[in-house]
Amino acid sequence: MHKSIPGLRGSWLLGNLAEFRTGMLPFLERCRNEYGNVVAFRLGPKRLILVSDPRLIEEVLVRQNRSFKKHFATRLLKPVLGRGLLLSEGAQWLKQRRLVQPAFSRRFTDEFVEIVKLHTSRLADAWEQHARRELYRDMTQLTVQIAAHAFLGISDADDTEEIGDWLEVIHADFEHRFQQSWNLPTWIPTVRNLQLDKAVRALTEIIDRMIAERRQDFDGRHDALSLLLRARDENGQRMPLQLLRDEVMTLLLA
Repeated sequence: MHKSIPGLRGSWLLGNLAEFRTGMLPFLERCRNEYGNVVAFRLGPKRLILVSDPRLIEEVLVRQNRSFKKHFATRLLKPVLGRGLLLSEGAQWLKQRRLVQPAFSRRFTDEFVEIVKLHTSRLADAWEQHARRELYRDMTQLTVQIAAHAFLGISDADDTEEIGDWLEVIHADFEHRFQQSWNLPTWIPTVRNLQLDKAVRALTEIIDRMIAERRQDFDGRHDALSLLLRARDENGQRMPLQLLRDEVMTLLLA
């Protein structure tokens, strides 16, 4: 641990991993409350610094962003997100950012608001009919329905339920890896890695199907996929298929 930065000592082998696993948010709140706006801690061999001050966060994310690279936890998503905007850096990130930006115009934002209203209203109606609900499942499904409708133009319940199931597998896998002191490479055929691979393949098939359908008719559509298909870089080139997949997967998982 850097000697000039205060922080929790933890155990000699796992550092603060046990307390972190017990409750991530309470742990991070304790770090801030007891040690201030810049706190060092360790998760197994990984040494981290928690920054809570808004001005310092701006320094990291905006003013001096080129001095920093993506967080190790973000890089855990590379098997899922490839070279999407969340994982790209430097010149590649800037190029992608400029290419994706037009897809999120004021018009898209306005339509997104209407999509949120539509699906939230439907869920509220369902709640009135059934007094006892599984809240986590309902809210997860609501999020997926909104994302699939806004980003892919999908409103079919069966498709959104399948997307939600696979995203849940990916999310659970990420949470597990994030809380380990070390992880096996994803190419090793463990049960967990095979489940992740199956989920990524299934989602890729859905995305590829939607890309193929939308390429036949994206005029007049304002879902994010249609807007990305229309996007051109400074040389007038469209986004390559694999990169388009990665960006759509990034939008869904985010």
